[in-house]
Amino acid sequence: MNRSPSRLVWILSLALSASRALAQTPLDIEQLIDIKHPSNPIFSKDGRSVAFLWDRAGLANLYVVGVGAGEKPRAVTSLKEGQPGGVFWSADGASLFYSYGGDLWQAPIAPGAEIRPVWQTPGNETGMTPSPDLTRVAYVRSGEGGFEIFVRSLSGGAESKVVGELAAAAGLSWSPDGTQLAFIVARSIRHDETPAYSGTKIIYTITERTPAQAYVVKLAGGPAVPIGPPGGFGGLRWSDSNHLVFDRTSADFKRRTIYQADSR
Repeated sequence: MNRSPSRLVWILSLALSASRALAQTPLDIEQLIDIKHPSNPIFSKDGRSVAFLWDRAGLANLYVVGVGAGEKPRAVTSLKEGQPGGVFWSADGASLFYSYGGDLWQAPIAPGAEIRPVWQTPGNETGMTPSPDLTRVAYVRSGEGGFEIFVRSLSGGAESKVVGELAAAAGLSWSPDGTQLAFIVARSIRHDETPAYSGTKIIYTITERTPAQAYVVKLAGGPAVPIGPPGGFGGLRWSDSNHLVFDRTSADFKRRTIYQADSR
């Protein structure tokens, strides 16, 4: 995928052009609300189009624009609240997939095409992550028994459970060959407290973060295997189909160490 600096500068210029136009005259609240903020640009596979979120007063929708064609951005979605998440292009470049309301949706970029749900389920599904070949999606489903990780086909809709009964799960990441999934298990515990010195009308929220642990699971079968030492994880990435790199923050938050782990 082509991500040249000149193209990224062009995307950012969308926001600057709107700001410059309004800078000529005094601003009122309606004009401020009308300033749209583009973010999260994603190039199509052929590098000819860019999909991005355009936010207006907290409401974001998906837009598509051709690169270097002099055309105006065209709206793909028309959501009335919230915003799409986990956006990615289809393998043929004709559609955009995104998560919304706990489900996965498909929005063809052709003008007037109908947006449809890829699937809708009673459970809440998060962290939708496409496979490297864009034929499957991995995601986390929460339920009474805890968190579970599933993989589902985008064409046939077949679903398979990869891991179940987790305390939490996030940061799904496919190996480059699509045979393994890495993820992080970490819990955040919320505490609402009212210290005696603050009076009865003030409540402080304290978030307790438990040590995180990275895991890898083979999609052909087998248990999830812990990778590396527990701690505060970040930047979990595959360097090739058998190795991962990540950083770990020390318990006193004063030191960060980079690790490499073998998933075999």
